[in-house]
Amino acid sequence: MTKINLAIALSLLTFFGVFLHPFSTVQAINLTSAKDTLQSSRLSVHARVDSTGTTTDSSNVKILTTEGADSAGDTANTLSTANLRPGDTLKIGSSADGYYTIIGIFDATNFTVSPVLVAGDTDNTDPIYFESRPQHVITFSTATAVPNGFFQILLPADTATPNDGDADDQGYDFNTTVTVTGTDVGSTYDFVTGVATASGGVGCTAPANYHCFEAHYSGLGGIGQAITITIGNTNGATTPIAPATTPSHTEGTADTYSVLIKNFAALANPNTDTPIDFSTGKVAHIEAVRVTATVDPTISFSIAGVAAAQTRCGVSTSVTTTAVAVPFGTMALNTFKNAAHLLTVSTNGTAGYVVTASENDQLGKDGGTTPNILDSLGNG
Repeated sequence: MTKINLAIALSLLTFFGVFLHPFSTVQAINLTSAKDTLQSSRLSVHARVDSTGTTTDSSNVKILTTEGADSAGDTANTLSTANLRPGDTLKIGSSADGYYTIIGIFDATNFTVSPVLVAGDTDNTDPIYFESRPQHVITFSTATAVPNGFFQILLPADTATPNDGDADDQGYDFNTTVTVTGTDVGSTYDFVTGVATASGGVGCTAPANYHCFEAHYSGLGGIGQAITITIGNTNGATTPIAPATTPSHTEGTADTYSVLIKNFAALANPNTDTPIDFSTGKVAHIEAVRVTATVDPTISFSIAGVAAAQTRCGVSTSVTTTAVAVPFGTMALNTFKNAAHLLTVSTNGTAGYVVTASENDQLGKDGGTTPNILDSLGNG
């Protein structure tokens, strides 16, 4: 029991956001208690198909164990099934039907999916993607009262394909559409709908290779006010895609990324102007911990006698039975007797159980085969 509890605890730790408190900067007063709490710290997966163990119309997928470009030209660094789990939805290959659900993990390089693989998804080096989409909850305390300003959150982005809807190995993929929500603090910080811009987009070019998320507000601002800004939602539909493993990644050791938090004055240009206040934090992404256990099948079955004059299944019993005998006693013509047994069955099998009853012969005199009482429906 201790081992199981420990394993579960480790798994839970894996899915909480990891953060470091900010360090001081020379540009501005430091925003205090700044952190980005992730809904999940799980890495995304970008692996490649090994065609020696992956064929059309089969359910098995094999992963290449070397880093390199996939068939689309993007670098894939995931080399094992360590960060996969049953129930994950994957994108495999290039077909229009390339979405699959993991059914089981066979070993470090093989897993099974449903439905079976189709043509276009089994070629050597075809991409395999699992996309982790954790919501970001950024919290901090203000250092300066900045009236009618805005906060800007910067998340690191890939240098090559920061907004193609697939997991990247250098930062977050923008994932096309992202929501930004600031939580109002009375009339001091009255937030409007946030603005999200992919790296390289208008107003999001400096510093390079960061996605920009702005939360504009009206109000006088305040000192020491607790601010909460949320990026994305909990179902992942409007949430950045977490990074996949970096080159030469070590399983079980997190990849870390910087998160920048800035407070600008009204009408400031975040590409060129200096923020009033500023802080930098860190987030860490790591593999999920897969907890497994084997449960042995069990079944128990017992037969117990039933006394006379008891009602069982709507019928009154005529004689008392035991676990191993049904003594009808002296029989009279045209007089029926009813007997019953209590059967008790218990199993942990998901398919349940089946109880069968059979006889070796008809009821015969002195245990013989003749003379006998023929089987019949009796009075029923």
